[in-house]
Amino acid sequence: CSVPPPLAPFGRRSLRSVLSATWPCTPRNFLTEQMQLNLKSYESLIMFLFQQGKVKHGDVCVVAVDRSEQRAFNITCTINVAPTLTCRNGYLFVLSVSDVVLGKADSEREFFRFLLTTERLALQGFSPSIRADLGSEEVALKASGNAYPVGLIIAVSFPLLSAMATAPHFNFQNWHTERPQG
Repeated sequence: CSVPPPLAPFGRRSLRSVLSATWPCTPRNFLTEQMQLNLKSYESLIMFLFQQGKVKHGDVCVVAVDRSEQRAFNITCTINVAPTLTCRNGYLFVLSVSDVVLGKADSEREFFRFLLTTERLALQGFSPSIRADLGSEEVALKASGNAYPVGLIIAVSFPLLSAMATAPHFNFQNWHTERPQG
């Protein structure tokens, strides 16, 4: 039996379209001292990337501000996409390139805040309304990080189910003991 071809792309959303532009900024003094230092490093990186022409005014960056000072972590700044969401990267911070480059005050920036759990769920392909069913913020954060994106599940399972359904001798009742022929 051959592996069926993957599905063609069936949609794409920009990071900006998932983000809530009305959410207030996170004041710097709400961040730990180490997070503030890490954030300054990222702002410097964004300025450098802008000067190199690698980011534009309309771009949105997501950075992990909780890098440890004892361990060596790569400084990762994703541009217009979210990094891989895990149950451990709950301190993802959203910044607008234009505001960093123009030196706007934090409270006047379009994006200067943590990534919301509802946004993390939307990025995984779930309706943000599912957040209410997940209980505490900690549980919801872990759920969004442990989830397989809905689009991935569809892209993997649809061709497989189609191939199995059209296999001449495949018996769904005995799927675990039979192998399709073909």
